[in-house]
Amino acid sequence: MCTTQATPSVVPPAATAGSPTLAKKYPVRIEGHRGAGHLAPENSLKAFFRAIELGIDGVEFDVWLTRDNVPVVVHGLPGGVVEFEGDINETISQIDSEALKNYTLKNGEKIPTLVEVLDACNGKVNLNIEIKELREEVIEKVLTLIEERSMFEQITFSSFNHQLRAKLTHAVTEMKIASKVTFGFLMELEEPNFPDYELTLAQEGDSINVDIRYLENHRDECLAQIRKAQEKQVKIKFWFPMEYMDEHMFYEELLGLSVDTIITNKPHSMIEYFANQSVCV
Repeated sequence: MCTTQATPSVVPPAATAGSPTLAKKYPVRIEGHRGAGHLAPENSLKAFFRAIELGIDGVEFDVWLTRDNVPVVVHGLPGGVVEFEGDINETISQIDSEALKNYTLKNGEKIPTLVEVLDACNGKVNLNIEIKELREEVIEKVLTLIEERSMFEQITFSSFNHQLRAKLTHAVTEMKIASKVTFGFLMELEEPNFPDYELTLAQEGDSINVDIRYLENHRDECLAQIRKAQEKQVKIKFWFPMEYMDEHMFYEELLGLSVDTIITNKPHSMIEYFANQSVCV
């Protein structure tokens, strides 16, 4: 059915995992990068509430561990260094979770725990959890929190560390988790080669998460690798860096490439684009 989409102005009703409310609403899935990263402070509870209010398919965010192994949601610089108010730079892994409550980010927000984000999003929006943390205990910590809330149908994982796919699979088996776990292989822009699906033990439902700058700067190679991946039934997601301002220039082309998901800083812009297209959903 062809309809003209309108931007929701209220929070959609809560839904159970796997319900139609969490199903794909547009020709591609729309995930908000770090929540709704250009509409509210990135990776903040405000950003996730704003994404839920818009009614998009999912949100993407970053997870690190504190010194006492509490998963928290923040982007950070390489190594988990975070810039706080007062020109204070600290490494997340060197701060206990209780002490972290005393720190305020430069955007005026506190760093939320993964528990806070899961509880805010439970039944309302799908979650793409990017694992930034290098310590392997992050896997068990995060899986346990998700299992306690029966949220696996809402969850996918992603990482630049492609070896995490095998470690996630092993942890799910060891913890006797019955739910399926999917994974997104994030690409390094400096070495823009799609991963070897056999070496990384990719599974059904996994995806290659491509930086839009790869398509922009290496178009022919990127398109060739997309076709190869899709032939192997591997999903394609494209993501826009936070500083990228001209997302709308790529919407039509990405639709033509039959990508599965667009991870956007401007979910409102994508919704407006579809509203103006009278798209079939």
